[in-house]
Amino acid sequence: NHALLGKTGIVIPTKNKGEILKLAVDSLERTVPRDLYDLVVVNHESDDPDTVALLQTIGKKHRVIDYQGSFNFSSINNFAAKSFDETIDSFLFMNNDVEAIKGGWLETMRDLLSRREVGIVGATLLYPPNASLDSDPNFIAPTNSEDDHPSVTEVSEDGHRRTVFDENSLHLIQHAGVILNVGVAEHYQKYEQYLDVYTRNTPRNPAIPSLVTRSFSAVTAACLLIRRDIFETLEGFDKQLAVGFQDVDLCLRAANEGYQSLCSAEAVLFHHESLSRDVSSADEKDPHPADTTTFRHRYQHDIGRDPFYPAMLSRTVTHYRPMRVPYSSMKLSHQVVENLKPKPLTKP
Repeated sequence: NHALLGKTGIVIPTKNKGEILKLAVDSLERTVPRDLYDLVVVNHESDDPDTVALLQTIGKKHRVIDYQGSFNFSSINNFAAKSFDETIDSFLFMNNDVEAIKGGWLETMRDLLSRREVGIVGATLLYPPNASLDSDPNFIAPTNSEDDHPSVTEVSEDGHRRTVFDENSLHLIQHAGVILNVGVAEHYQKYEQYLDVYTRNTPRNPAIPSLVTRSFSAVTAACLLIRRDIFETLEGFDKQLAVGFQDVDLCLRAANEGYQSLCSAEAVLFHHESLSRDVSSADEKDPHPADTTTFRHRYQHDIGRDPFYPAMLSRTVTHYRPMRVPYSSMKLSHQVVENLKPKPLTKP
């Protein structure tokens, strides 16, 4: 094992959206021991008065740094990573719309990251109970979804708000790993019902595999943990990918260096995706066409040949469904694409 003896540097970029940012920061403080992490919130030109006031409050307990210029996810996170001192052994990149549910999730991710062959660990992300998904043509509503959600939030005695997680209610998966065989890159088991096989003995669809911690080609940077030495060796996120696919690219480049990407089934958080994204571009088929073009060209021999995704599954929907007509190029699935194949480790 490659033991992690320091702390995790957590990076949360934000521009306005103070209400959801507070939810994220409060959840960190509630679920992670203070001596395990340092938090840096990157303020990207926030001009909302409530958010500015919140950032001042957060700055009394954590660090808030300012980033100026056009939005570039890669540059913002790389900028923040350079601000941590030598006590940090790993970086956790986290969206401002991700909310931790219960304690132990970061410790679980750090434990997985201590394995010598692992370079990156992602988390299982769920849609919150009030998520509005009907506008997505790929969303298929579960048959038992009616009146199956708990009340959405609760407020503690000190005024902190949190999203309710009821293990006996229906929760849908937003991310459980990233696959390259649906579209360009998509989330594994997106929109499937979440069932915790580690703590519950709940009947489930036998055709859909249980969520367990396993390897993927990539995981999302909405909640991504990476060893500091690997991140610095890779020179961080690629700033040529300003809005999309920089997390997938990072994982694939780590694989080229011999490091696996895992998605933890025990680190489970909410992702309030619809509350932070720019709804003005919601009708666009591709919100970041330039990044898509760059990524497609760079990984043209890997897209559609994901060695971690069964060859007989559909390549048109994220649901775990067999394809009706086998792909003519399915024989390619028996090959392990060279630049996704972990190389022998030579580092001590």
